[in-house]
Amino acid sequence: MNYVNRKTGFLDAFEGISTRKRNTKAEEDDLIACIFGNGTNYGLQRIAAISDRSVGVLRGVNDAFVRPETISAANDLISNGIARLPIFKHYTINESAPFGSIDGQKYACRINTFKARYSAKYFRKGKGVSAMTLVSNHVPVNTAVISPNEYEGHFAFDLLYNNSSDIQPKSLATDTHGINNVNFAILDMFGYQFSPRYARFKRAFNDQFEVVVEKGDVKIRLKKPINRRLIEQEWDQIQHIVCSLSRKSTQQGTVIRKLSNNKRNSRILSALHEYDRLIKCLYLLDYVDNKTLRQFVQQALNRGEAYHQLRKAIASVNGNLFRGGNDYQIDQWNDCARLIANSIIYYNSALLSALIEKFQKDGNQRVVDMIARFSPVAWSHIQLAGNYVFGNRDGLLNLYSMLESVDPLANYEPDDQDLAA
Repeated sequence: MNYVNRKTGFLDAFEGISTRKRNTKAEEDDLIACIFGNGTNYGLQRIAAISDRSVGVLRGVNDAFVRPETISAANDLISNGIARLPIFKHYTINESAPFGSIDGQKYACRINTFKARYSAKYFRKGKGVSAMTLVSNHVPVNTAVISPNEYEGHFAFDLLYNNSSDIQPKSLATDTHGINNVNFAILDMFGYQFSPRYARFKRAFNDQFEVVVEKGDVKIRLKKPINRRLIEQEWDQIQHIVCSLSRKSTQQGTVIRKLSNNKRNSRILSALHEYDRLIKCLYLLDYVDNKTLRQFVQQALNRGEAYHQLRKAIASVNGNLFRGGNDYQIDQWNDCARLIANSIIYYNSALLSALIEKFQKDGNQRVVDMIARFSPVAWSHIQLAGNYVFGNRDGLLNLYSMLESVDPLANYEPDDQDLAA
């Protein structure tokens, strides 16, 4: 984390709460200790007991500097730093419309909070929350904590539109839980492509289309025609809804949840659902016909699952349970864990970028192509648990000296594609 801060300056985002007194700046070691203690579920008292920090100092730094808005700004600085690394361009799925994915991960809570809910499937007899994360090009660019009983699809637009980093996906992949009655329409109006993966695609296709044989020709046609006239009549009102979402004048998840309600007989909602069905039908036809699109969607979702494994490894350092006493602390700890994950991803990406620069200089394109396929979401080479000395500045990392003797082909077994080449 010291190395990542030296390269990105993310600790500068932690500004103190303004008071009448002269605003002071926190020590970098104390800030990193607070971030690490929160993100690994140690808590300040426990991290002080197993490190060289004082619990009194950590509490003061945590209260004055570590807030959701400062943690989010620090995460953006690291994400932007990853986007500037040479290897980042190799991570992009579909350069014309880069892919991102959204999925939720469940965490149990030690202390009962407002968002915590029972779920026998995930928490047995306990309560917990769900951490929604937007992942693009291996980077977790935005996150939000919701109740596990809330539908994940209602928060997809919120995470995507409120992403403030330089990494801006244009296509959004989700699983079946990310689908509702308006996401296709809303995301299309804001210039995004909604690309869900259906668990039962055949059922979704048969709900919209029927296959008929006429004069020996097989044709696919809609079971129910799109009511274009209704959409045109209510278009002005639909634009008002879009404007309220873009201005963030209310909670976007609440608006999307109400718009998704099928039981309301409003002409505006009926027109919006018709527009959503129009975009959905076009996507279903493209999904059937385009194998590359199906691969892109699956690859984006796989990257989200890889981040979840890293996030779980960070949370499992001290029990895999949120210890925050309220929803504010849970949001704070969840964002601290994302910052730790971002630091690991930046460090791995910097290693791979240094390797790519080294072998590009040597003109070894074969090794460059091989390194470009490596994932930066790895942590087996990083010791997360133990006793910590945050004040140690000896031997800060020098990637180029570390990689001088690296030979990536030493234990490399060529695959069929390499043998064919």
